[in-house]
Amino acid sequence: MKPSARGLPLGGALLFKLAIGLLALFGEGFHGVSDDDFARVFIAQGFATAPSLDPSGTSWLPFPFWLTGSAMLAFGKSLFVARIVAVLCGLLSTALLYLAARQLKLSPLRSASAAALGSTFPYAAYLGVATVPESLCAASIVAACVLVSSSPRLRLFGGALLCSACLSRYEAWPVALGFALVSGWDAFRGRSEVNTEPFSKPQRTLLLGSGALAVSGSLWWMLHGLYAQGSATFFVDRVAAYRRAIGAAPESLWARLSGYPLGFLRGEPELVLVTFVFSAWLFSSLRRSQSPEPPPSDSSGVRSSVSQPWRRTAALLLLMLLSLIYGDLRDGAPTHHSERAVLALWMFTALVLLRVLELLLAHTSKPRIVLVAVACLLLGQFVLRPWYSRRDSFIIRRAAVATGAAAKSKGAEKLAVATDDFGFYAVCVGFEAPDACFSLRDNDPRKKLTEDPLGSVSALRKALDAKGARWFALPVKYRELGERLGTERFVTGGWVLFEAGEPLR
Repeated sequence: MKPSARGLPLGGALLFKLAIGLLALFGEGFHGVSDDDFARVFIAQGFATAPSLDPSGTSWLPFPFWLTGSAMLAFGKSLFVARIVAVLCGLLSTALLYLAARQLKLSPLRSASAAALGSTFPYAAYLGVATVPESLCAASIVAACVLVSSSPRLRLFGGALLCSACLSRYEAWPVALGFALVSGWDAFRGRSEVNTEPFSKPQRTLLLGSGALAVSGSLWWMLHGLYAQGSATFFVDRVAAYRRAIGAAPESLWARLSGYPLGFLRGEPELVLVTFVFSAWLFSSLRRSQSPEPPPSDSSGVRSSVSQPWRRTAALLLLMLLSLIYGDLRDGAPTHHSERAVLALWMFTALVLLRVLELLLAHTSKPRIVLVAVACLLLGQFVLRPWYSRRDSFIIRRAAVATGAAAKSKGAEKLAVATDDFGFYAVCVGFEAPDACFSLRDNDPRKKLTEDPLGSVSALRKALDAKGARWFALPVKYRELGERLGTERFVTGGWVLFEAGEPLR
């Protein structure tokens, strides 16, 4: 490939990713995975107002808030800014997958195809434009797993990726530990399988440094928890308590053991089916092509087709999956859309598929491959997906965001929101003033509600007085309650904005 054309494959993958993301946003009307999206934007707005090391003060890891909040410091606290950051992070995830594929010795064109596929299958397409950290975190995990077999300098970059991933999502933690152990082992041995020359002393230092960097984010967060929360593992207890409070913990041992493996199989049936069928086909072809007693250097063997970078990446991702299963046993898994945690596995599956296709072309014709691929896609789309595919529904909060924006445009100094779910986050995001927008009702299932502001006019007035707010937003089903206390100023979708009839103190 000419030097001037070297960036074309990656550029094509990025454009394809951008097109699919925009299609999800504007073609399908995707708005958010869950209320977590808007809670994260609200916390990022808070960081932009008053930066801190732990913006959420909860078990949520801080790096996504640092990233989005920093952008809001520069460009404003709107949901649009958060969405732009999400789209850019999605594009960065595509670039990281391309880097991983190139490190795995795929050609530029196949690397671009793998990166495009790995970041645009349905779940990745949605998460790549959502204001949640899964897309960039998963791609960082995959890239770091691949870089654990690379040169010491590149491995240092892998350690940095894992540090940021560990400060974004907890499933990166076991991968970082494995990365550190492998890097330490290579430094101790003085070489790795892919290096023909022994590592020098500075290179060994880089290997140890990359391992330390990989786990530094997790260690810092645990030390922070010990200092600020009184426990280094406070996040485990919080998540487990929340899951039990809402009844989300699996009931049987089998459900806990099989939850994530089945989520991987059921979440993206087409991708998994095509990869499994082609891998089995390749394995059979390689076995048939071997002589009865192949020499050790026989390049047609199965093991020789799976080099150390592939094996190490698969081993680290398997460690991640086993850790997720263990977390489910401890009630420490996500409460909804749990399949998000296996996004890295799907991304790696896309890389595996392109490698399998590359090897399979030496044993069969392209028309046969295309025919089998089409058959698998049709089977996955029209049989497997309707039959057993499972994904929690996504959420739409446009009316809530518009209600908050309306309060801002009408000059409200403070905005109170009372609702029986977590939709108040979207209203506050639209208001764009995190220090002046608040929920009147504590919807945390772990806490007992002492007095419900939605229970009576007097309770609502008392809650508004306590906050010193005249403007308040209610779901439309509580419209009559709001009319007895104030005047309607804005109505849209399922929300009503009110201004109290007289100043409340």
